[in-house]
Amino acid sequence: MKELTRLVSSNSCRDIPTDKADQLWSRKELEGSDSDEYELDSASELDDILHDGAYEDNQCHWKFCASESTYDLTLVQMLETEETWNDMSCGRCTWVVFKLIFLVALNAALQLPVVFSVDTLVDLTSKGRLGMVFAPSGNCARDTSTEISSNPFLRSRMIGTAPQNWNCGPLQPFLMSNVSIVDTNYDGIWTQIADNNIATSARYAAEFGKGANLPMVFDAFMEEARKGNFVYQQVGKLSGSQSIAATANFTQIPMTWMKGEQSRITMCNNVDSALCGNLEVRGSLKINYPQITSTEKRILACRSHVHWCGEIFGELYKSYTEFAGATCKGVSPLWDADQGVILRRYDEADHYNVRVNNRAILSQTYLTFLLLILIIWWLIVLEEARQVLSWWIVIICIDGGSTKVMAETDDDGEKSIEIKSISLCSKILICIFINGPRTLIIILLAFIGTNFLVIADSFGDLILNSVALGFLIEVDDMLFAGVANEVDKERIKSLQDVKASTSCCASSGTHMVSRGTSLILVTFVLSMAAFQAGSSYLLPHGKVDLADAYQCICHAEGRDCIAAQILGGLFEVPTRYF
Repeated sequence: MKELTRLVSSNSCRDIPTDKADQLWSRKELEGSDSDEYELDSASELDDILHDGAYEDNQCHWKFCASESTYDLTLVQMLETEETWNDMSCGRCTWVVFKLIFLVALNAALQLPVVFSVDTLVDLTSKGRLGMVFAPSGNCARDTSTEISSNPFLRSRMIGTAPQNWNCGPLQPFLMSNVSIVDTNYDGIWTQIADNNIATSARYAAEFGKGANLPMVFDAFMEEARKGNFVYQQVGKLSGSQSIAATANFTQIPMTWMKGEQSRITMCNNVDSALCGNLEVRGSLKINYPQITSTEKRILACRSHVHWCGEIFGELYKSYTEFAGATCKGVSPLWDADQGVILRRYDEADHYNVRVNNRAILSQTYLTFLLLILIIWWLIVLEEARQVLSWWIVIICIDGGSTKVMAETDDDGEKSIEIKSISLCSKILICIFINGPRTLIIILLAFIGTNFLVIADSFGDLILNSVALGFLIEVDDMLFAGVANEVDKERIKSLQDVKASTSCCASSGTHMVSRGTSLILVTFVLSMAAFQAGSSYLLPHGKVDLADAYQCICHAEGRDCIAAQILGGLFEVPTRYF
């Protein structure tokens, strides 16, 4: 009887049972077909045949196909060495064992250090990026509306009304956005001792997780009083003696004086003088400088006040300016001819901002591209994982006893090598030296590689990272191609598929994998890609949080940005300016 086409699943080798074959050939002959192969009417007919025949003996049939890799070469050499061990000299045995161990070790030495280096790179990149943005090492902390509204002075300014608020500016201007907060005993006078500035600083620093030094700020304002620089002094044209009397010889500051400084203190929530043009088009400067009618003069006042804020709030305030500059990186100027204003946009922030960049990290375009790359990566990982699983099952379930490797040559001169059985000792060695390292490498690559892809924040980096991973997963094949001699390559080409059978009842997991794999594995790949992509965006300090934090720290923009809430006006520069 002519041989029927073998039906092979991705993980199992299964022949149509003889009785089924007879039925099919009878049907073919009735239909008058002369073809050597019988074409089944539908996929359901194939499934019925496999279900009724391949499993009727309660056996799942597995195989792994020979491939040109160091793993296959090591396997063949190990088994052939065992068969001829007694015929080898001591020196020859030592040399063969050394070659086998060296080949496996070299493969691991090439892959594992690179995998761990990639993991280190991912960790350093993540820590560097997040560390520059998020507290405690970065500028941005997240405060809930409950935390902020619990303070009556802040609540009165309608600050922190969003459920989660980004606090990316210095603490002291934020607290003093209502200057009454420093008058802790409500006597209308701010003093060092009576208002206990040291304890107040410590309390708010612990509450918001940022540094505060109210005693230093008090001294700086007192120096302003000595110079006659308070708005109250200048508007009231107070003499030196009047200032001395009002401040009790410069030991206290009336709260009426501090309230006159409210607009200047409020503007200290902008730590970057380059953003004054942005604040002008958002309407923030008109709110805080109502007495100034000229656009040019409002912008000049804003820039001069940033310098004044550094003198009042000290080095801690200046550190926020420096950190913001280092975090936000390149700046792009824009000229608004209608208002005669220079606007500035920071590249790092707009790299995430879909409002001004349709290819931003939060754009649908980038997210779709990331998902496609992750799906391709997980397909590659899954292919390797299924090969590893097949190796484990076949090596464990293949006939034991003594090792038998059959080498034959057919009538056409084609050589074939078939592994019939593997001894228990060889099975243990294969699992330790081949399957174990291979399993470890693919597990590490699956998750470290995924992190390497999602950490990329540009199309170019994503493509380069994916190419690098594809190269890394093929190291064993490249090693074989590079170092194996022609005799070894011919032997691997002659190696037949290694097969084994296992009980489906005793191995329900393999039964599930070998039947209906397409839907299960497609679902797995899509789920892993979606989960990893979603996690990189939605988890705390993910890409969505980074986008919001960058907008706040670089541009003082966003509905959830406390600086934007305090400064007033529009939360963002209108898109018509871009």
